Amino acid sequence: RPLIGITTSDRKSQIAWLFDWFAVWRHGGRPLRLSPSRPWPERLDGLIIGGGDDIQAHLYNAEVQLDVRVDPQRDELELELLETFIPRRVPVLGICRGAQLINVYRGGTLDPDIYTTHEGLKRRRTVLPRKTVDIVGASQLQCILGV
Repeated sequence: RPLIGITTSDRKSQIAWLFDWFAVWRHGGRPLRLSPSRPWPERLDGLIIGGGDDIQAHLYNAEVQLDVRVDPQRDELELELLETFIPRRVPVLGICRGAQLINVYRGGTLDPDIYTTHEGLKRRRTVLPRKTVDIVGASQLQCILGV
C-alpha cells in the first residue's frame, strides 16, 4: 500500500483532512497526516497538498492583504515538501490552496483576492466544495484522465 502524505494545518481543517484521509484509504493508500508540528518521513509514494488558508502574498511578490488568514508555518512546510519530493518525481496533487501553492512554487502568478479580480464569482465555504475545471486538450492531465 503506497504511503501518501497529506498536508494540513496544526489547528484547522480537521474535517477536510478526514475526507482526504478517507479517500486515500478507500483507494488503497496509507494516508499520513503532515502538519508543521509533525516530523515527516524521508520517503513518500505520493503527496497531497490540501486546502486551507491563503498563501502569504510575499511568496508570489504581491501586496500583503490585511484581511486574510494565513498560516506561515504551513506555507514553509509545504514548500519544503515540494522542494524535497518534486525532484524525486514523487506524484503531487494540489487541492484548492494546494494547487495554488504548487503554482507559486513553480514561479507562477496568483491573484491575492479572486473575488475582486473576477466579478460575479460565488463564495462557497463548505467541506464539500465543488469546483469547475477546464482540461486543456492534449495535456498530460487529459491523457491521464482519458477525457
